[in-house]
Amino acid sequence: MDASSGERWWRYPVGVHRGYVDGRFGQMHYAIKAPDEPSGAVPLVCFHASPLSWRSYSEVLIEMGRDRWVVAIDSPGHGDSDKPPRQPSIEDYGAAVGEVLDRLGISRCDALGNHTGSKVAVELALQRPGQVRRLVLISAPVYSADELAAMKTKYHEVALREDGGHLAERWRGMMTSVGTALPLWLTHRYFVETQRGGLEYEWGHHAAFAYQHADHLPHVKQPVLVLNPQDEIVAATRRSAPLLLNGRLQDVPESYDLTHGQVATFGRYARAFLDGPASDPAVGGQVAKMPPQPSQPRAKIVRRSYVATTYGQVHLRETTPATISRRPLLCLHASPRSGQDFDGLLPEIGKDRVALAPDMPGLGASDIPVSPPEIEDYAVAMIALINRRGITELDLLGYHTGALTAVEIARREPALVRRIALISGPLIADDHLAHLRKNAGPETPRADGDHVVDRWRKKWPWHGPGQTIAMVDATVAEFFRAGPFAWWAYRALFGYPFAERIAAIPHPVLLLNPRDEISENTRATAKLLRHGRMIELPDLGYGMMDAVPARIASYLREHLDA
Repeated sequence: MDASSGERWWRYPVGVHRGYVDGRFGQMHYAIKAPDEPSGAVPLVCFHASPLSWRSYSEVLIEMGRDRWVVAIDSPGHGDSDKPPRQPSIEDYGAAVGEVLDRLGISRCDALGNHTGSKVAVELALQRPGQVRRLVLISAPVYSADELAAMKTKYHEVALREDGGHLAERWRGMMTSVGTALPLWLTHRYFVETQRGGLEYEWGHHAAFAYQHADHLPHVKQPVLVLNPQDEIVAATRRSAPLLLNGRLQDVPESYDLTHGQVATFGRYARAFLDGPASDPAVGGQVAKMPPQPSQPRAKIVRRSYVATTYGQVHLRETTPATISRRPLLCLHASPRSGQDFDGLLPEIGKDRVALAPDMPGLGASDIPVSPPEIEDYAVAMIALINRRGITELDLLGYHTGALTAVEIARREPALVRRIALISGPLIADDHLAHLRKNAGPETPRADGDHVVDRWRKKWPWHGPGQTIAMVDATVAEFFRAGPFAWWAYRALFGYPFAERIAAIPHPVLLLNPRDEISENTRATAKLLRHGRMIELPDLGYGMMDAVPARIASYLREHLDA
């Protein structure tokens, strides 16, 4: 299987805008598709299964977005929405997504929920009966006691293991659920989405198992359509039919993949129901069972957003200190990861300055370019982001391959950059570069899951002091997020004349050299600096920005604030 077969499943759908709004648990992430041909149809709001994200509705956004607004929301702790401070309930999820509707100005909507999302949709309808008009539920299981116990046993946390065995076990669980119903690249994308929940990735299932349709469906007054595809809970979903006060159940002969491979079929069922004759009951205003608003958490110093560029939406982490007394700092991540590299460092270094950590085009949550970018393209995209922010002078921090982009920005816009800090210098010998170019290519998923364990085994031996197994797990999950496009970032590295260009940089450069597999390359890089110095950090390694962020920030401040 080649990477091209996975590109369809990995690219963000065309015409879909993504963003954040503030909610009771922090920032909530959503994706929205405007209609191609407005019809006056009521907006459709989508709630995903656990432990997935809005991306499971990528095809639905396009199909249903032809004639109505469609919004897909990441539940708290899923996708790119902030994680709650505790295990949430379905009532919490319902209240949180309702706040998203308020922030987006959606006063009337239809709701679509899949598996766990069906319970969120039901709860939203109960909490906001005057706002939710009709519901489409993809699977609405009514479990027996034995079935519920079996589901709790099946969907449980898998402890992290140093040999990567937890990834193998999680992959087997995914394959047990979907089998061969989905294309392997799509199964892999689903798997990657599940890993982004960290140690709490099963919170959604826990909430779902504590909320029973048998108790709540009979109270829903809005019209309900339950679609029952041939998945693992087909029999349990069939039991929901007699509980519907104002609705019906439709058995669907299609398989698990109703929102992807059979999305046109889904669209026919959904439109016939949602656009049918108006017979909605007058259900009144909001009921009193909505969970109370929790006390607001301390204001976050790091916030996330998107910036529109010629490369599409670029995802950005940005510090918002109360008092700004230093120049902005642009943090450029390693490949093929994302601005997540700086999650530990940003709160420290951003206490007195704006610090920006974007995801490079094609990586993290940023849009994927049409063709493989070069380092020069990454630099152009970052300069565009800087200009959009109105920044006229800044410092640069480049981590591993991010060092190349930092050098290219300084080469193109020397007056824009004052000082540069680099963590490791990826100066690769010509013969090794030739070998890498010859063997570069995508890692493709395998049905046995060996591809995820192989990646773990390559990463684990280089974990640094203080880098916990959970930190390594998050790094590996972010690596997989680029899917079939991950190798593009490596390809850009292989063609960039790093030695020539860093040797020409007149800016003051600090080079930090932790113990990792390119420590000698970093020493070779130091010899090329016109105006710089290197600090050896033999007691540190990968993950040092998470393990000892205050220490790393102190080195950076000494250099950047001189």
